[in-house]
Amino acid sequence: MVHKNPERAAVLLQKSLSGVNTLDDAKGMLEDVKLPDYAENRAFFNPQGSLVNYQSIYQTAQNIWRKIGKISQVYPAYQTVDTRFLEGAAEYFPEAGAARPEFEFKAPPRTKAEPILTKTVSIYFPTGSSTLDENVKAVLDTQVVDLAATFGGAYMRIAGNTDNVGNPDSNQRLSRARADAVARYLVSKGFERNKFEVVGNGPSKPVASNDTDEGRAKNRRTDFEVIPR
Repeated sequence: MVHKNPERAAVLLQKSLSGVNTLDDAKGMLEDVKLPDYAENRAFFNPQGSLVNYQSIYQTAQNIWRKIGKISQVYPAYQTVDTRFLEGAAEYFPEAGAARPEFEFKAPPRTKAEPILTKTVSIYFPTGSSTLDENVKAVLDTQVVDLAATFGGAYMRIAGNTDNVGNPDSNQRLSRARADAVARYLVSKGFERNKFEVVGNGPSKPVASNDTDEGRAKNRRTDFEVIPR
């Protein structure tokens, strides 16, 4: 559909993915889409290997299909893997050798490239700590892993932010340490480290007033920005 009817593909993306506010945003994101060839599909679905990101991608797709009314029942990812069609198709692709990596990441961009999507996530750390507890990991699993997998060919900037309580320099260092802890966790889920740029903003980029408890809570956040290659 991306190639045959890009306009409809963009409309479906805008309707189904939160944070995509305009049709132009959706069209820009579709430019990041890469359609894999046979060798890449075989490597991705190889039953003897690891189904890298398959579960999160499948879950994202299933949620989208339910949201737009295409399916009513859901099934666990492991019940959906059937590689027989790939084995049967091998004779039609005799030239297919080992698949190259789908995306090759060098160092993440250090320029202030404009993001195509920003997702703000409230992640709560113990005071003065950058350790991820199980609650934080669950938030990342449900809100960030799918986003990183969906835009597999894009970089992601992880920006830690704090309120203005305490020493600004200490807050900046702490916000970066927390963002780095988030990046390490995402790497443990199968992503390349060079996919992520880590930034510690400290209290320098508030989104609300620091004069109230509610405002300070909003400022203690992590922003995930999708950056085009």
